Formats: sequence, structure tokens, C-alpha cells
Amino acid sequence: MATKSEGTNNQFFSNIGDSLKNVRSTFSEVRETAGENRRKIGLKVIDHAQENAQKGFEAWRAVLEAKTIADAFKIQQDAVRSGFERNVKQVREVVELVTEANRASFQPIRAAFSRDEKEGRKAA
Repeated sequence: MATKSEGTNNQFFSNIGDSLKNVRSTFSEVRETAGENRRKIGLKVIDHAQENAQKGFEAWRAVLEAKTIADAFKIQQDAVRSGFERNVKQVREVVELVTEANRASFQPIRAAFSRDEKEGRKAA
């Protein structure tokens, strides 16, 4: 015949098992979300690199086709300025993606803590 303390112990270990399943599930969700975001950020960086390379080749071609040295210098000056502006915009885009990725990656953890807190209040 099971004693009261054996029942309490069984319930205690059952609760630990359930908690570990919840933790495993939460971290699996975090890993999946982080992977999706890592791919999204990587693709955005590749898009930026392709755009920058294309713009660089266009500027190089324009410099080589310039009629005068003054035109060539003006083309280079404009290319550097627009490249700088483009790079600032691209960095902002990537920072926004990283910020959102971090927020999304931690959302399952926040939800789990919130759920556990609510369940703790009900049990108390």
C-alpha cells in the first residue's frame, strides 16, 4: 500500500518531468525561430552585397567611359557618396532584422515564464 509520502514524491517527480518536457519544447521552439531568423538575416546580407557589387561595377564602368578626367572624378565622388548612404541604410535594415530576431527568439521563453507564473498562482 502506498503511503502519503510516496504519493507526494510521485507527484513531485511527475511535475519535474512535465517541467522538463516544457523546457525542452520551449528551447526547441527557440532554436527553430533562431534558425529561421539567421537564414533571413543571411539572405539580406547577401542581397546587400550583390547590390553593392553591382553598383560598384556600374560606377567603375561609368568612370572608364567618362569623357574627361573631371567627369571621372565627379562620377567617383558621387559613387562614394551614394555608396556610403546605401551602406548606412543597409546597416539599419540588418540591425532592425537582428533586433526583431532577438525579440522573436526570446518570445517562447517569455511565454513559458508567463504560463508558469500563471500556473503557479493557480496552484497557490
